[in-house]
Order: sequence, then C-alpha cells, then structure tokens
Amino acid sequence: MIIDLKQSSAFEEVFASDNSRAPPESEKQIFRRYLTDRPWLGRQDAVRQQLASTGRLIGVTHDALTPVGILLDGLRHQQPMSVIRLGDGESNLLTWPYHQQTLILNAVCVREIIRIQEIKIPLDIQEIELMRELLFKSICAADVIGLIGLQRFPKINQMGENDAIFEPTPDEFYAIAQADWRGGCGHVRMVEFACADLPKVNSSALFCSAHLYIAIGRSLKRLSAAAKRTIFVAYGNGKADAIMRRLSASNIQYIDLAHVLNGHHEVTIGVFACLSAFANSIGDIEPGTLVLISAGPWAELFCDIVKSKGGVGVDFGSGLDFFSGANVRPVHTHFDAALIEG
Repeated sequence: MIIDLKQSSAFEEVFASDNSRAPPESEKQIFRRYLTDRPWLGRQDAVRQQLASTGRLIGVTHDALTPVGILLDGLRHQQPMSVIRLGDGESNLLTWPYHQQTLILNAVCVREIIRIQEIKIPLDIQEIELMRELLFKSICAADVIGLIGLQRFPKINQMGENDAIFEPTPDEFYAIAQADWRGGCGHVRMVEFACADLPKVNSSALFCSAHLYIAIGRSLKRLSAAAKRTIFVAYGNGKADAIMRRLSASNIQYIDLAHVLNGHHEVTIGVFACLSAFANSIGDIEPGTLVLISAGPWAELFCDIVKSKGGVGVDFGSGLDFFSGANVRPVHTHFDAALIEG
C-alpha cells in the first residue's frame, strides 16, 4: 500500500501536534456516518458471506480445526509458513491512510496502540510508517490470516449469564468507540479492510477467526509432537512456564523478549533494531520448527521473519496467557482452557 506524500505530510503534522490527543466533534461525526453507511460491520453472517465468496474461508469459530490441520501438514512436510491475526491494533497501524477525513482520530488511535504495547516504537512518523509498511509486507506473505468480525459472542448480563449473540448496530459501535477509540475504531476499520481489500492484497492466504489461537492451544501436544522444535516467544520472564509444564516435552524453548531487548516492564526501540534483535535471538531455524509468538502487532512481523528462515511462525496472541490460566481478555470468558488435548 503506497501512501501519497500529501497524506503522509498531513498525518505527520497532526500527529506532531498536541491536538492529536482527542478527536474533535467534527471527526467524531464523520466516523459516526462511516458506521451508519456500513450497518453490516457488526453482523457476523454478512462478514462471513463476503469472505466466503473468496473461496478461502476455512473456519469462522474459535474451535475450527482446519487451521490446526494446515499447521500439522506444514510441520510434517517442513513447509515454511506464517499464520497471523489481524485485530484492532494492527488496524490502527495499517488502515489510517484510508481515512483522510479523520486525521486527529487516526493519530489518537495510533498513539494509544503504541502506548499499551510492552515493546513500543518511538512516537516518530518515520517509525510509524515503517511499521505500517512492514506490517503490510507480513500480510502479503502470510499463509493463514485470522480475522475479527467472523465470530460474535453473547454479552454477559448483570446476572453473569449469557444473552443472545451481540452484533453491534452502528449506534452501539459508536458508543463502544467513544469509550475506547483505539478498540472501537480499530475493530470496525479492520472488518472493512478484511472484506474489501485483504483478498486483493493477499490472493492466496486462507482466512479464519482471529480466535484460532484457542484451537491451536488445545492442540499443542499434537503440534509440538509434529514439530522438530517448539519455541514460545513473549515479553517477560517465565511467561510460558505453566504451559510448557503442561506439555512436558523436551524439544521446547522460551525466548523472553524483555531479555532480548534489554527491557524491563516495557521498552522503546526502533523498528529495525527490534526486528534485528529478534532475528538474532531466534538464530538459524531448522525446517519444521514451530514458533508461537505473543507480542501484539510485532507478532505479524516476527512471523514473517520465522517463515523467511524456514520455520512455521504463529501469532499466538493472548493464547499464552489464556492457556497458562490468566483470562486477560473479556472474550476469554467464553472459552474453556482446562484441557490441552493430545
């Protein structure tokens, strides 16, 4: 995706200003009209239908086993692969050039997604554009792409019980976005990108639910048995200890990105420096090596590196936390982590 220089310059000017910390009412109303014009964004059947028309939709729920089967085949045949997931974080870094009428809103979302990462890039327009270009490259090279919008879940009511599946209307999406511009704006923009642009950006990748990490986590014993070696990658000491004990296999390794990047609670680092440090830490990869990565939007770029080295890179997302017993996302209340199947 090539950015027009005028677009980049306009975004840079806004991003550098103090005004980029809160969207003005005029941009809020533009975003609201955007939602009103696309009432299908919250309806899972409409999203499924659009992606099914590509002939490449292989699973729409968190427990679909087709992505697991594809991973098993790739490991057994020692085929390099990249399995990524696209959510609101990737959306905010990737899609802002499409939305030139909401430059301040774009800047708010980009700033926030950088702020909440453990591995932060500098608040510099060149670094942001570089991250976006490499994210786009990783999407082009991916073999399986997990997407939000394919699977909606019930809301939890005040009694703690499940209601009917919640498919947000435009007004409901707008209320969600007002409470969290990063999450709400990023979510709907990624759903539209997935349906309108992704099939053209990558003409061969297979599509499935962004929650595929649940099926992968439940199948870790089989996946690890099929792999020459299994490597978990995350930020923080001991993040994979619990799940590695449950697997009780000898061919498993953990890479702590905090140690790799000389960070503590968090670290700020340039894009190329981070990618170089990761590539060095992973070293030479034997074909058939499975690398499960929990690193926010960085995971997509890391998966691309793993594939280029001959391994199988998987964005495991919050699966590492979830299968270690930590329900860190509201959606985790709908899943059962009690069993890692054989």
